[in-house]
Amino acid sequence: MIKNLTRLVLASLILGFSHIAQAQENIAKIGIFALASKNVSLKYERVLNEKSSANLNLSFRIPGGLPLGINLADVLETEITDEAKLNSFNIAPEYRIYTKGDAPRGFYVAPYIQYSSAGIKYSGIVESFATDSKINYSNIGAGIQLGVQWLIKDKLSVDWTFLGIGIGNHRIKARYESDDPGIDFQDIIADIEAELDGIPIIGDRFNFESGADFAEGSVRAILPLFRGGLTFGYAF
Repeated sequence: MIKNLTRLVLASLILGFSHIAQAQENIAKIGIFALASKNVSLKYERVLNEKSSANLNLSFRIPGGLPLGINLADVLETEITDEAKLNSFNIAPEYRIYTKGDAPRGFYVAPYIQYSSAGIKYSGIVESFATDSKINYSNIGAGIQLGVQWLIKDKLSVDWTFLGIGIGNHRIKARYESDDPGIDFQDIIADIEAELDGIPIIGDRFNFESGADFAEGSVRAILPLFRGGLTFGYAF
């Protein structure tokens, strides 16, 4: 009877410690420095075994004006009549392989896939006509990351991805709209094409179309991807 009870207690303790150990295999992280530019960067990591983990990276920008005091009117060399509004979204699952140390500590190599999008809306003056403009960007691609993660007292995580490279299919789309009957969108397209001329890779690849109240251009290109960042988290 006593032996059976002892075995039951030991089994319960083993299960309990196993549960605790399993509970420590999750880390929730946030990018502190990204908040300065209204970007929210969140990560979740789940340890799979001694040498690997699965990660989900999610970031988005709180919709609003441009970061770091950037003046869109100066960038586009045009008059802006309404404050530009910018938003962005990124999701990137990754599979980490810890080559030194046991997961989730130490140096890691992480293949990843990524989808990103961003958009900006503003009203401005184009050739003396009031227009509403939208510029959208997106990419989907894959690559590999290198980084290192520290756990302080088994609770606090410092995760530094110092190099992330890859390749992606990038798309840029710009649309200008106006209900002014005097506007000639063909002239606007000609001016835009002249400004784009000379820009490497994408400058001469834009496809434009126009109608009575809009002009629209888009381009796709296979270009490199770059990733990196520093997050702080809590293991549980």
